[in-house]
Amino acid sequence: MKKKADNNQPATKQDVRVLKQDVGGLKRNVKALNRRIDSFEKEMKNEFSAHKIAIELKLDDQQEQNEVSRQEFYSKIYNLVDSVVQEIKTSQEERTILTDRVYDNVIRLDSHETRIKILEQQSPAAL
Repeated sequence: MKKKADNNQPATKQDVRVLKQDVGGLKRNVKALNRRIDSFEKEMKNEFSAHKIAIELKLDDQQEQNEVSRQEFYSKIYNLVDSVVQEIKTSQEERTILTDRVYDNVIRLDSHETRIKILEQQSPAAL
């Protein structure tokens, strides 16, 4: 845009046309910049979406790995607990069998003592 030497002079029609052209050029530049910004925003949204999907996939994989690890851990714990419980059951069964044997022996001993007392009462001279 050309500047006049004297700023106190009114603008001519030519000055107004030049200003209109300059404003039109600026509007075109603004529209072009807006299109570039819109394009950049779309590109960034697509890129962010791609990264978001990648992160979500990694998180899903990590969660699956954690779940598998947790299940393996619980499986090991349950196996250990099962073996301990089995040993406890075996010990209880053995104790029950031994208790029954001791009870049978106590009954036999009582029976023997009763028979011995009867025999002693029948023949005191034999001793």
